[in-house]
Formats: sequence, structure tokens, C-alpha cells
Amino acid sequence: WENYKNGLTVKLLTPQIYIDSIWKILSVLEHEFQSRLSAEVVLVPPTQRQTKSAPVQARPGSVAEKLNNDDNNKVKAHVSAVPYDNVNAFVLQLEGQSRWRLMPNPHAQLNLATDGGAVALKDIDEWSKPTIDTVLSPGDSLYIPKGWVYQQDNHGTSSGDPATEHSLHLKLCCTHGTTGTTGDLLHLLVPEALGEAVQANVQLRSALPKGYHLHLGLAASEVEGDTKRARLQKHIAELLKVVADKALEILDPAVDQLQKQFIAARLPVPLSAREEACCAAGAPHAVIYPYTALRMLRPGIATAVVEAGKVVVYHCMDNSRELYGTALSPVEFELDDGPAIEALLAAYPDSITVSDLEHPSEELDDKIGVAQALFKEGFLLITDEVSKPSHGPPPKKKPGVRGSGDGEKLKKKNSNGVDGKKKLRVQEPDDDDDPF
Repeated sequence: WENYKNGLTVKLLTPQIYIDSIWKILSVLEHEFQSRLSAEVVLVPPTQRQTKSAPVQARPGSVAEKLNNDDNNKVKAHVSAVPYDNVNAFVLQLEGQSRWRLMPNPHAQLNLATDGGAVALKDIDEWSKPTIDTVLSPGDSLYIPKGWVYQQDNHGTSSGDPATEHSLHLKLCCTHGTTGTTGDLLHLLVPEALGEAVQANVQLRSALPKGYHLHLGLAASEVEGDTKRARLQKHIAELLKVVADKALEILDPAVDQLQKQFIAARLPVPLSAREEACCAAGAPHAVIYPYTALRMLRPGIATAVVEAGKVVVYHCMDNSRELYGTALSPVEFELDDGPAIEALLAAYPDSITVSDLEHPSEELDDKIGVAQALFKEGFLLITDEVSKPSHGPPPKKKPGVRGSGDGEKLKKKNSNGVDGKKKLRVQEPDDDDDPF
């Protein structure tokens, strides 16, 4: 607090670990945006101006680092600068008032930035007329697009002395898309595609033509009318098409990797009292019957892939509120269980009866075994009134009705891996789905 009294801003990181209401907000927004979210609570002392006097550390080799190292753009210690973020941010004003000014980044290559940083005010000719110039009061919210520069001034309250009033706001940060940008997908896809293409295509394993460096390279680029250079460029373009074709063949496994990364980064799902009573969290001994109706708690909280000849189900129910606080603990099934698993994951928002699940064996015991194992993972909800569990000891099986409480299909393995093979269809959430 001495630092705060001396004019420094206080930030509480990952407040969702300690404050349930923020955890629930982030969980709902994760569903709506299909993207990982983070939060921070920011307490600004009276009249504190949010500026930076030096550039933020940027990833080596990034555009932000190059600009920071450029003498024409370098932010001197005595020159004020305004920050920009590599996330889409939502500011919710909680206490006090604050003035916010923001506009697109003057460096076009930093809009939709992959790194956060700062831009010197001397480089922003239009800063006197920002795109948005507004004062937030308690209950107001503001959206800051990714890469936009912004500045906050503490205004205190409308009736109080600005010199004695603080400003408190909650900042929600949304990462890119469904866990990544198109570039992130290509980072996963292209190296794998190149490796497989090299193994499959002998031309990619052949030596470069003798003297290729005489026709390619910076010095050769200035030579006009070099027909051999044109032939070499055409040959490389044809080989790149081979790699691109291979990339399209393995696109689905690469998307699986992004989806698994998203599952690993998601928050655990907060449950209402009614939901908890009808899922494994509140009824761990519930028995699944052929007539039991099940559905997912939320869309997208589990996914199924095929790895090493097994169907593997990943979910976020065991995740920590702290990012990557716990390792993924997927469940393995035999390949013939795949259709039943796919049906359970894809049915949301509808329920599906266990006897209606598809299974090559058509045996009820196999269908029940799959459903029981997935129910024990905590992301399935019993929705029919007959099967809904009551609190107390494990219920007895009804005479003449087959049910399984053993979950024989269940096989655990600890893994942080994200190398998927083939993804089973998982229904995309509808825009009007309400997770609560």
C-alpha cells in the first residue's frame, strides 16, 4: 500500500481464482466467444495517469521489438507513451470515474498485434483527436480492440475531489478466436505437412540444383532476364503446392491440436445447485440405465479425437481456475465406442437416451458402459426424471434392468499433449444457446 500511496497502480491478477462471480462471468464469455479469457482488477490512485515511459518487453524478432529498437520510434525516458495490448479487452468501471482515450495503432502492422507494447505520443499526430474519448462511471463498460493504443486518466467521482478519489475497474481480456489466429493454426500445420511431404515426395529429398546460389539470393535478384532463376522459382512454387496439398490432408488433426489447447486453457464449469445434483459432482454413485437421458452441461467443454488407435476424450471439468494449473486427464475408449461418444457430445442442447446411442455391437451393456464412464467425468447431466439421482447411498439396480456403475470402458492417462490425429464431429454452439 505504500507503493499505492506513492502513486503506483495496483493490479490483482487472476481474480477468478478468488472471486466466484468473476469466474462465472469468464466461463459464460468463454462459451460465447469460444476463446480463452483472463481478468485483472485495476486500482488506480487519485489523478494517476496511465502512461508508459519505456517500451514494453516484446517477443524477440517481433514487429514490436523492431519498432522499439528503431531510433525513429524508440520511446525515450522523458517522452510519454501509450500502451497497446495483444488481446481484445473489455473494461468494466466499478468505482470512481476514469477518462479513456483510444484509437487505432498508428503503426498499421501493429493492429491485431501479436505482442503488447507502447507507442510514443510524438509518433501519434492524431492523438489530440482520438477515435474514442469518454468518461466511464460505475456500471459503464468500454471495448478496446486488439492493437489499439489507449490512455486512462483518473477522474475521481463527479461529486468528489479528484485528488482524493481512486478509480477501480475490472478488465476482461479475450484471446484470439477459438484459441488462436490463422497464423497459429499454420504454425502447427505447416511443419507437420512439410515433414510428411518430404517423406512422401522424392523431389523434396533431392539435392538443390548445382549453382542454385548463382541465380537465387539477394545479389541475383537484381539481375534481369535470368531465365534459369525463373525456372528455379517455378520449381520451388510447384514443390510448395505439394506441401500445401499435404497440409489440407492433415488440416483436421491440426485443428484438433488447437481445440485441445483450448480445452486445456478453459476454466472449469461453474454449476448451479440443480446441475450439481444431476451430474457426477453431486451424484458420483448415480447409475446409468438404458432409459437414462443425458446431455452435455455446456457445448464445447469436451472433445473426442482418435490417437494411437483409441478414441480419447478431453474435457475441462478437472481444470484449475489458474491457467494450466492442472494437467489434462483424458479418457480412452475403444474405436467401436466412437459413434456413441460422438452422439453424446453432439446432442447439446438436446438430451439423448442411452438406448438410442449408436454402437456397432448394438449391445445395451456397451452403450451403458460408454455413458457411465463419460458421466463419471462430470460433464454429462441426467435429464430424465426417472433416472435423476437422489442424495444418499448408491441406488440399487432395478430388477430386470441392466445398468453399469463400473464404467469398465474408463482408462485414465495423464497428458499435456496436444497432438491429435482425427477429430470426431463436435456440434458448434448455437448463437442463442444460454449456458445457464
